[in-house]
Amino acid sequence: MPVVVLADWLIDPPRRPIAFRPALIWLAYPLTWTAVTLVRGAVDGWYPYPFLDPQNGGYGIVALYAIAILIGFLAVTWVVATVGSALRAHRSD
Repeated sequence: MPVVVLADWLIDPPRRPIAFRPALIWLAYPLTWTAVTLVRGAVDGWYPYPFLDPQNGGYGIVALYAIAILIGFLAVTWVVATVGSALRAHRSD
């Protein structure tokens, strides 16, 4: 499905520009999910991924993984906003 979404995005780019700052709202879901997962894991001891389990190195390691993943999400958000706006501009030419 990601390939289909990418193809659709390239064939029919967004009609309005995608600004990076408003696109940061997209990060609300993964950040909330991570927080809820850590709280739930502390309560019942179950974590969906080993890198979120503080028994595998402590909360410092979990924080490093979370920050690295956040940086990856920021990069993807920036690419989507930048390329989407460029495709839109190219389409309107």
